[in-house]
Amino acid sequence: MTVHVAGIGRTRYGRDERSIPEMVYEAVTAALADAGVTRDEIDSIVTASIDLFDGKVASSVLITEVVGAVMKEEARVADDGAAAFVHASAMLLSGRKETVLVVAHAKNSEADADALTAWSTDPIHMQSLGLNDLTAAALQADAWLAQGGDPDAMDAVAARRLGVAPAEVASSPVIAEPLREKHRAPLVDGACALVLTCDVRRATCDVGVSGMGLCVEPHYLGDRDLIGCPAAQKAAEQAYRMAGWRPEDVQLVEISAQFAHQEILWTRALRFAEDDGRRSVDGGAINPSGGWFAGNPYVVAGLERIACAAEAIRTGTARRVLAHGCWGPAGQGHAVVLLEGGR
Repeated sequence: MTVHVAGIGRTRYGRDERSIPEMVYEAVTAALADAGVTRDEIDSIVTASIDLFDGKVASSVLITEVVGAVMKEEARVADDGAAAFVHASAMLLSGRKETVLVVAHAKNSEADADALTAWSTDPIHMQSLGLNDLTAAALQADAWLAQGGDPDAMDAVAARRLGVAPAEVASSPVIAEPLREKHRAPLVDGACALVLTCDVRRATCDVGVSGMGLCVEPHYLGDRDLIGCPAAQKAAEQAYRMAGWRPEDVQLVEISAQFAHQEILWTRALRFAEDDGRRSVDGGAINPSGGWFAGNPYVVAGLERIACAAEAIRTGTARRVLAHGCWGPAGQGHAVVLLEGGR
């Protein structure tokens, strides 16, 4: 049995004045049309959203109607959309479902990301210290630099992704030492939706899921190897083992990195080249889409990486592609998905 990515839909990423249901409706409608299926043909729905970002309790209730979950089974994942994709794929591989809709959304323009991500840390010992996704990433970058990391490499990654000169990155304001404003990907609004199916009779299925893995590290930063990123390594090992692939079999890689130094760390953890920037991977590249720096919302970024990977296969750019998503302070959780064309 093979899980296929049959439909892709997304909004434009940027500041969006519409409501969350309106955004999600656009992405879902586009994905269903792309797959050639109707809402009635969707067996189950998996959504990814975070209450704190949406300013709601059980924020998935906002989109129950537009995703077609009325009187249907719905699962909600409060992590990155890549984790929701793995959840949906597992449902299909269990044989319980044939066609599942996966949706991720966030409106970062309405939220203070640094204030809200503090709530993912221990409220007694860590929040009082000001730990959040930004300061955790800064501690990670500082540890990497202390172990011989090259600050110029960090500037070069951000410059390449943003299309600016490294000097502009290096002169941008400090947001959390040693991170500067342009070391961080912009946070925007948007939604992404994918239709997954095991029923090849219902849709054109030219992109198959060959392998996937997911791993989450301990809660406290002090209990983790922030530089080695073992969760990313283990997620990749699971995916490679499931697919029967080696890293050299991958032709194109879509990595979800919110900060410039993380693209370097994740690339190494996923067993690709250790140098920075655009790298050759058997004739392909790292993040030809621009990655998170192209402008993706929290929660949506990992699902967007999978969508970009599927589109690379559809267009003939690559046949075997790795897509990656991560979430939590300093990349606490990682998901890796291996997609293949012509399965």
